[in-house]
Amino acid sequence: ENFFNFDMIGKSDFVTPSTGIKIMVDGIFDLHKIYSELRNWLENHEYIFQEKENTTKDKILGKEFIIIFNSEREIDDYVKFMITTKIFGLDINKVNVENKTLEKGHLEITFKAQRILDYRNKWQAKPLGNVLFFIYNNYIMKRKIEQNYELKLYNEIIELHDLAKGILDLYQ
Repeated sequence: ENFFNFDMIGKSDFVTPSTGIKIMVDGIFDLHKIYSELRNWLENHEYIFQEKENTTKDKILGKEFIIIFNSEREIDDYVKFMITTKIFGLDINKVNVENKTLEKGHLEITFKAQRILDYRNKWQAKPLGNVLFFIYNNYIMKRKIEQNYELKLYNEIIELHDLAKGILDLYQ
């Protein structure tokens, strides 16, 4: 890391805050619809979807669950996007709304998006690879990385966030 200039482009940089962007709801929601719509969006945008965690625990006030999925997309030979989605539920109970079984409780959805450069490690394999990697990214490719790749990924994460928010707003 270069501590003197925080604008320097690294191998992997978040386009969201490193803690992610979060949606929180206390109320009724359709977990199945949220999960399937987010997954469909990612797959339709050519992300490789991988469910990393899906756990449920019974608690006194209802179920607690965590669902995490990582989605990756190779943009070209040099750049890869990674979106991590965490769906966390607390005090979740089933409710019946208009002949449909839904969930009620506290829900948090967190999205993190990062752009990864040289994900095949071609630069690191060469002598002086780290120096050349630094120069290439911060001087030759900097504008393209920021304006094309990072902006594209940022727009995608906002679209995904808005999709989830729209589904949650159906029952609020």
